[in-house]
Amino acid sequence: MIRVVAPVAHCHILLYITGAFVALAISSTSLLFFYRVRAVYSNSCIITSFFGFLWVATSGLSILNSFSIYGGVSPFAPDLCPKCSYLRFSRRIYLAHGTDT
Repeated sequence: MIRVVAPVAHCHILLYITGAFVALAISSTSLLFFYRVRAVYSNSCIITSFFGFLWVATSGLSILNSFSIYGGVSPFAPDLCPKCSYLRFSRRIYLAHGTDT
């Protein structure tokens, strides 16, 4: 098995920062889509509340997904950070809700 590694001193901090930026990117993209839907449907109350709920759910799940990132220490070189992995449950959440683009 081939693993991707990088010379990083604090692997867990890098993973938390990466997860935060992924959550920010997903939430920002979904918010732009929400603004577009509101403009197309002329601020309809039903459409705005429905897509607003979907935006909150997407943002919440992306933040929840960023907390499930974990990484370990490479057994061959402890100063290298291996490619991060996601928990099995969060992978299913991402596949169900992470396809907004």
